[in-house]
Amino acid sequence: MVKRLMAKLFKDELLKYFSYSGKKGKQKFSNLTTGSVIYDAIKTQEYFKYSTQNEIENIIK
Repeated sequence: MVKRLMAKLFKDELLKYFSYSGKKGKQKFSNLTTGSVIYDAIKTQEYFKYSTQNEIENIIK
């Protein structure tokens, strides 16, 4: 679910400039507003209802 959502929102060409925590000189994806929007959208799904933010972040990373 998470990867499908990310694929619909972003093109690989854009994401190549980001890493989750900004390593290797890339921009921080975790600082983007869309990161919290994705998290909130995922939490509305029954499967992820009780998932922690860390668990969801690990999927995104």
